[in-house]
Amino acid sequence: MSASPRSDVYARVTQAIVDAIEAGTGTWRMPWHHFGADVTRPTNVASGKPYRGINTISLWAAAYGSGYASGVWGTYRQWQALGAQVRKGEHASLGVLWKEFRAKGDDAGGDDDHRRLFAKAFS
Repeated sequence: MSASPRSDVYARVTQAIVDAIEAGTGTWRMPWHHFGADVTRPTNVASGKPYRGINTISLWAAAYGSGYASGVWGTYRQWQALGAQVRKGEHASLGVLWKEFRAKGDDAGGDDDHRRLFAKAFS
């Protein structure tokens, strides 16, 4: 069973990184050197927590590709709860959420539960 293109999180993240590389470097600057805007680490608008792992890279690539000066991100509903409105024509950026679940042992005689992780895309 093959995953649909929409649900293949790994391919989507990889493609976003490749697109950013192929777009060229422009004037490169270290992300931690900035002028006022918080682009050093993408941060969630609702929780104030910085994104981690591949989400950092994915959101950096999205910010660069769209010319965003701020590193503050949120879902449509998070912005709506703050009284903000997403600009017309804007599209969601890719995020990855890791979920954990317990699976019964794969072995014929295994009674142990195994911890499994899977990646789920969100916008």
